[in-house]
Amino acid sequence: ALGSDQIGALTTAQVASLTTAQIKGMGTDDLNALGTDQFKVLTSAQVGAMTSEQIKALQTEDLASINTAALRGMNSAQLAALTTDEIVALNTAQA
Repeated sequence: ALGSDQIGALTTAQVASLTTAQIKGMGTDDLNALGTDQFKVLTSAQVGAMTSEQIKALQTEDLASINTAALRGMNSAQLAALTTDEIVALNTAQA
């Protein structure tokens, strides 16, 4: 049970190795502790494991930093949870 400060201190390699269960089990505060470099290394499986509540709570710059291939892991419930600000933050390749 890591705290938000500890999660924010994870290296990109450590974030990339998180299981889908670990991603799904993170609180929104924990996810928001991650930086854009950490979001860049997420896989489509990791993104797909996020709950709609987690997706909705992401900071726009973090969502925008997720690579296009990883965003393809989102399901319809996650897409429906995107806020207007989050949608606007996506670039044309991501949208």
